[in-house]
Amino acid sequence: MKKIVVLFGSFNPVTKAHFSILADSIDKVGADEGVFVATNNKYLTKKNHLKVKTPTNFILSEQTRAEMLQSLNNENKKISFWGFERGGDSPNTLKTLKTLLKDKQKQYKEEIQLLYICGADKLKELSHWRDCDEMIKLFEYLVYCRSGIDVDGIINKNAFLLEHRNRIHVVMSQNDDIEEVSSTEVRRRFFHNEDYKELMNDGPYTILNRFKVSDFPAVSSQDIIDSQFLYGGMFGKIAARKMIFKENNKMFNNWDESYLGNREEHYESKVYRSITNTSMDGPNYQTQIKCFNKTIDCVAEELVNEDLKPVIVNISSKNTPCGKYNEGDVNGEEYLSRISTLSASLYRYGDMKKKYIREMGLENVPGVYPLNIGSMGIYSGCVTFFRGDENKHYLIRQSTFDCPVITVASIVNDGLSSIYFDSNGCFTSEGKLIEKNMVRTALRIALVNGRDSVVFSDLGCKECNLNIDEVVHLLQEVLTEQEFVHRFKKIVFTIDEGKPSARKGPIEQNGKYASFYKFFN
Repeated sequence: MKKIVVLFGSFNPVTKAHFSILADSIDKVGADEGVFVATNNKYLTKKNHLKVKTPTNFILSEQTRAEMLQSLNNENKKISFWGFERGGDSPNTLKTLKTLLKDKQKQYKEEIQLLYICGADKLKELSHWRDCDEMIKLFEYLVYCRSGIDVDGIINKNAFLLEHRNRIHVVMSQNDDIEEVSSTEVRRRFFHNEDYKELMNDGPYTILNRFKVSDFPAVSSQDIIDSQFLYGGMFGKIAARKMIFKENNKMFNNWDESYLGNREEHYESKVYRSITNTSMDGPNYQTQIKCFNKTIDCVAEELVNEDLKPVIVNISSKNTPCGKYNEGDVNGEEYLSRISTLSASLYRYGDMKKKYIREMGLENVPGVYPLNIGSMGIYSGCVTFFRGDENKHYLIRQSTFDCPVITVASIVNDGLSSIYFDSNGCFTSEGKLIEKNMVRTALRIALVNGRDSVVFSDLGCKECNLNIDEVVHLLQEVLTEQEFVHRFKKIVFTIDEGKPSARKGPIEQNGKYASFYKFFN
């Protein structure tokens, strides 16, 4: 039977301590081979950006770390590098060890005794590990620790460890010199241009010497945002959006980025408390009405590039400017606020008792919120779109564009008794009138401000829990009213539904918003 000891770690970079632990373990248990298994780069990035108090971009690539670990075979022929942990940004130790065992059985064509090296600190946690029962049945543990640690005492206090005592072996370190050797200390010396040769074996030291401090720039807020989106799961995405809110506020307070344009222009806006029929005089266009599966800013930019004068209609929270943008919400108004300077225009109308609004340092204009649904709107004439969408992790755009925004509020079907909705969730006559007036208000504000194109979302169907077919029908009715016929070059509805799938087929035909595509194309 071949005996193999395995040491897991980030090895970012590998040090003399890592080498000494593996080499010493081989000697103490008479192993045929010692194997390094390294943390994969996805998890290493996640750990370095999200799980440490001081995030760092000192992340050696998998290729570099593999080269470092392989070079140690020159100093001890029993040492080898096997590969990287399985499981991506959520490494699975059991799966990795099973794969390694299978590889070694194939290599040696005989039974393998696999010993997993861990420190005394990890020994206390073993019973809480995922798949701990299966792990200890398949593999044995080699506890490597310095003198003075009472390993038997740790085992005797833990029922799980005591039950499997025969599969836990202890190796006491005789090398006190490695106690102060760590990857952290190597990195510290590296960044301070101090000599770190004594902490590393010759092969890894030579490889690390290829790099300069400038190869590892400081972690930016975008680095952390990217990692939250990639590795943080649902809560990571919320955290990333909250971080973007804070970053935007810093930018708006300083306003030293040239791509944001003139500060005062962005702060200007017009409040329309009631706007009646507009003049029938003016251009007579052959209006194109379309619906696209795209983000609202993408469509607006396309219209700007066509030399049109579009305006975006923002379906707003009735009570709070920009809705729950500060809380990382993902709905339409929050999305618009996150990718643009819209909040710089709207927050002046908010409740200054709220710290996040007060911190914008804007002169407050009271009495605007809550918005009167149907009759009231805000025209933000200068809004700069400077971030990409969520698929791009809201990265700062290489080229920005400006597009005005009209903010109006929709009625909301919250499932409670309401004069606006019947028991089936459909509009009552009063609800339908209020919603139609909201659309009329938006179109009138667009006309009096000289806009020739309007970009709508789904009119709040998702956020406000509205019946999609009913909304489409009332839109058709408003858009064919004499006041609005031929008054715009383009009216576009945007439904951001993502990419179609092979199973569901074309979203436009089979999705829940099919009626939008059917009637507005």
